[in-house]
Amino acid sequence: MWAARVPLLRAAGLRRLATSARVHEPKRPSIQAIAELRKAVPGTSMLKAREALVASRSADALDTDNVEAAVAWLDQNRAAEGAKREAKVASRVTAEGVIGICTLSDGLQGAAARSAIIEINCETDFVARNEMFGALARDIAHTAAWYPLIAENATSSLMTDLDVNTLLDCPVMRFDGEANEEVQTVRTAITAVVARLGEKIALTRATSLGPVDPSSTWLTGSFAHGTAAAPPAVDAPVQATFASGRVASLLALQTHGPVAALAARTASASDPLMASSRALARSLARQAAGFPTHSISAADAPADNTGELSTALLAQPFAMLLPAAGLDMQSNEQPVQDVLTTWSQTFAGSPDGIHVAALRRWEVGETAAPVDDKPSFADEVKKAAGL
Repeated sequence: MWAARVPLLRAAGLRRLATSARVHEPKRPSIQAIAELRKAVPGTSMLKAREALVASRSADALDTDNVEAAVAWLDQNRAAEGAKREAKVASRVTAEGVIGICTLSDGLQGAAARSAIIEINCETDFVARNEMFGALARDIAHTAAWYPLIAENATSSLMTDLDVNTLLDCPVMRFDGEANEEVQTVRTAITAVVARLGEKIALTRATSLGPVDPSSTWLTGSFAHGTAAAPPAVDAPVQATFASGRVASLLALQTHGPVAALAARTASASDPLMASSRALARSLARQAAGFPTHSISAADAPADNTGELSTALLAQPFAMLLPAAGLDMQSNEQPVQDVLTTWSQTFAGSPDGIHVAALRRWEVGETAAPVDDKPSFADEVKKAAGL
């Protein structure tokens, strides 16, 4: 008789234990708290938001959601997960990515020319087009543009190739102007994105443009071409500009006469000379990006007897000349140097009113080490997808 009742007693005991466990089980996070957390930390999944809200509750309030504490928990968790992910993907090849250019000022309307160009790489073009990756590139380029003004040992040259390790340890200066609750370096910003996107990300090179010679007036022009990440729109008004692509160029132009005078006064953006100067600078940047440009003048380029298009900017036909530069469009058949001379005589009153002083023209992956025959992560993804 008792033997027959043992299974029933056991079942009743298990039900009581299960009921007791449910009594002490923490309350599920509210939908409002989850939504608020996901809004505060864009890209957070529902499951991760629930985990953060539960894990960040205090011992004396196990059923109370604290969004601020959950945000802090997510930051710590992302740093830890990012470090693990970085170690796991350290040997992977980063042949994709973007070239990003941030310009604080083009040198006109009373502000000195300040700009920077960076290359940041990832494993696949899928991540290269991701909004979060684009925002990271924008913030790093913005930081690089400010670097000559905030670095203790910044070199005094027109264009400075920055030490990548030094830039990685520099505090991030966000493009949108918002301040992080905790100081975040470029390195930790990259780690955080690695944790969320799951791919290896590497800052490959960076150059800042920041003239230091007060006796000269400089103008900068830039252009980026090719599919790239589209960073999220910025709500607050900002003076800086950002562009990115697979190919990009950044130029520094030295100006004299009436063009140089534009930098010393506040003029309307619709001023004919200002509009023409900016159009010329952008035309030169388009030209450098659109053609395989390796140097400014033919004297700096290797001898080429094959009859192919010169890799020297000033020797190329000015095919990318914009109408807004104010010259006859037949000028696009003439060498860049001849067009610059004509423009200078027309708008600056002398043949040397403007000339190209420095140039950077980069393509994604051009400095990457040769890839061996081992399939990359991108190849593995394509194979798994049947592509």
